[in-house]
Parts: sequence; C-alpha cells; structure tokens
Amino acid sequence: MVRTLLVTVVGLFVSATAAAEEIPLKSIWALDMPGTQDIRKLDPPREKQPESVQEFIKSSLVERTAQTLNSDKLTRNGGTGRGFVVAATGVEALKQSHDVLAKEAERVDSVPAGEELSLVFYSYSSGQYVHLEQVERDGETITVKYRNVPHRTLDMSPHIALIPLGELSAGKYRVKVEELPPKEKTDTPQKTRHVVCDSFSFVVSKTE
Repeated sequence: MVRTLLVTVVGLFVSATAAAEEIPLKSIWALDMPGTQDIRKLDPPREKQPESVQEFIKSSLVERTAQTLNSDKLTRNGGTGRGFVVAATGVEALKQSHDVLAKEAERVDSVPAGEELSLVFYSYSSGQYVHLEQVERDGETITVKYRNVPHRTLDMSPHIALIPLGELSAGKYRVKVEELPPKEKTDTPQKTRHVVCDSFSFVVSKTE
C-alpha cells in the first residue's frame, strides 16, 4: 500500500512538472535580447533611405516604439506600468504595442478565445540591458524571467519583446515578471530605478 501511494505521489509530481511548457526564446521577437529574433525585421520596408535621424525614427515602427520607452517618459507616466497582451502576432502585434505604449490605445484586460495572442514585455531605457532568460507557461500561470546586465558604456537602452502565446482556452491568466540575480558580481553594484513592466492578469473570454 505504501509503495502504491509512493508511486501515485511520484506520478502526480511528474505530471505537474510535465504540464509546464517553455516558450523558446527563438520564437520571441525582441529588441536587443540575445537568443531572440530581431524585432527590427518586422519593420515595413522603406520606400527611400532616410536622410536624417528624425526621418529614420519616423519611418521605423520599431524605433518609434523604442522612443515611447525613453527614461524621461518614466516619471511622466507615473511608473513603468504593467505588461499586457494583444490579440495579434508579428508586425500587427508590434503596431498594437506601439499604440498602447504611446498612449494612443488602452490596455485590454480581456481578449476573445480563438485569437493568436502575444504577451508584451518591455523596459524603459536605463544603464542596464534587460535580457529575457526564460518564459514558461504552467496552466494559467505564465512566468517571464529576466536578468539585468550592466552596460560597459554610458549608453541607455530600452527593450521590448513580443512573446507568442498562441490560442489560449477561456480562463483567467496570471503573468508573473521575475528578476533573476546578476551573473557577474561587481564591487560597486549599480543602483537603478525600476524600469521593467509589472506583473499582470488578463482574461480569455469565451466566444459565442
């Protein structure tokens, strides 16, 4: 009986562990994050070569989105805000992400079932790179793990990632954003304000 109980417990543990699904980094469109796809490839082709920095930014959806994440907007916006989902993938997901971050559209807390979803993770510009390390879905919990990597220059860098979730069944989902400890220890650790988007929840509603 004890052996049967032990086998049952082990089986339940294995089943629970197997239920967690990792979303490969290579399937994620992101800005300057190792192991991901370069989100700049989603930019529509330009009709002509821009003649100035202003024209370059204006002609690039990625650069315009990055501009919304400049550190000077962090205080103005009252904090980083929470991550969000959009009912789109690829360039359409990028367009919708830009509109939300540029305050031209509202975040949605509910999306319909049967739609391809993208989770939008982002960070405002700072003196550290923000690199995705792992994204995992376990039932209705999605965990996004990232790590701060100090710049070796005085550059400031914003980051954004479009994480494909596919079609999700109806239910309430929790997205946990977790920071991992730095890989390299420094004698004078850099103190930075919070620049990474917050955890959040969203609902996938049944379609009639």
